[in-house]
Amino acid sequence: MDNFGDMARKLNNEEAHRLRKILQTSPNLRIIAASSVVLEAFYRYDHPFYEFFKTVELRGLNKEETRELLLSLSKHYQKEAVANIVKQHPGRVEALRRITGGVIRTVVLLFEIFADDDDGSAFKDLEIVLDRVTPLYKHRMDDLSDQQQAIVQVIALNWDGLSVKEIAEKTRLESKVISAQLQSLEKRHHSQNTH
Repeated sequence: MDNFGDMARKLNNEEAHRLRKILQTSPNLRIIAASSVVLEAFYRYDHPFYEFFKTVELRGLNKEETRELLLSLSKHYQKEAVANIVKQHPGRVEALRRITGGVIRTVVLLFEIFADDDDGSAFKDLEIVLDRVTPLYKHRMDDLSDQQQAIVQVIALNWDGLSVKEIAEKTRLESKVISAQLQSLEKRHHSQNTH
C-alpha cells in the first residue's frame, strides 16, 4: 500500500484501535506499506499505533546503485536509449541523482523521462521531474502551519543560508516564533528521515 501515512492520518482514534486489533488478531493479514512522511502518531505514547509498525528507512541510491537500476530498467523494458544516456552522459544522471537525493521513486521517474526524451539536457530533465513531483511537495507544504509555510518559502527562495533575523525581516514574524518553528521543522524533518 502506497501513501499509507495519508490513510492512517484520516483514521480517528476508534478506527485506529480497531485496525490495530484486527492486525493483532488476524495472523494472515499483514500491511506492507510505504509513506513519504512519518506520522508522529506512530511515536506518540497515547496513540494506538505507538511503536506498532516496524519501520524501515529507504535511503537514497548512491551513484553506482542509480546506474545499476537505470541499466536494469533499460534492459527489462528494452529502452536502449536510456542505457546510452547512462553510459554516454553519466554527469547528467549524477547531477539529477544528487539533486533528488537518489530517491528510488524519483530515479524510476528519471528512467521514464530518459525513455521519452533521450536528447534532453539535465536542466530539461529536472524541469520535468519538478513538474511531476510538485503535487507531492505541495501536499507536504499544505501540511505545515501558515507560519512554517512562510518560513520555508523564504528559505527556499534564498540561495544562501539565512539568519533568524533575516527570516524575521522577510516574514514579519518575531524572532522567537521563527526559532520555535525552525526547531519544529527540524524535528519533523529528522523524524521523516530516520524512520
